Amino acid sequence: QTARQGTWLEFTQSKTGQPHTAYLCKTAQKILDDVSPHSAMTLIAKPNGTPWALEGIKTSFPRYIARLVAAGMMPPGMTFHGLRHTGATILAEAGHPDWEIGHFLGHAPRTVSGHYGRHADRRGMIRAMTETIETRILSADRAILALNAV
Repeated sequence: QTARQGTWLEFTQSKTGQPHTAYLCKTAQKILDDVSPHSAMTLIAKPNGTPWALEGIKTSFPRYIARLVAAGMMPPGMTFHGLRHTGATILAEAGHPDWEIGHFLGHAPRTVSGHYGRHADRRGMIRAMTETIETRILSADRAILALNAV
């Protein structure tokens, strides 16, 4: 399940079953604000208002990515995991330490102090990291548009 609380998402990770929090950057907020209201207990729903099934997402995602590749907006072979990897790479290049990136991605703490601090409120850190990724993606997007205009 996913619950949007203003600019935040509270959800349970399907892989670990652990609760996680994500910040919605301005770009994501606009996209979600444009989604038709629905009663599904998910972040987005199909046009008929019902939730997406995992198999439906697995089927639709590659088709959507293929359209982005054809438009020159994404490299061939991109996957969900590749997008996650890209975000982690952007954060590492921006100087965030591994433990912050791990927390951002929802990895379990590797140390006793990390275990004790796993419930600490790190929303400020998560927000800053999300904004770092958004800024990098938007600047790359502007560069691509400029190159295409030449």
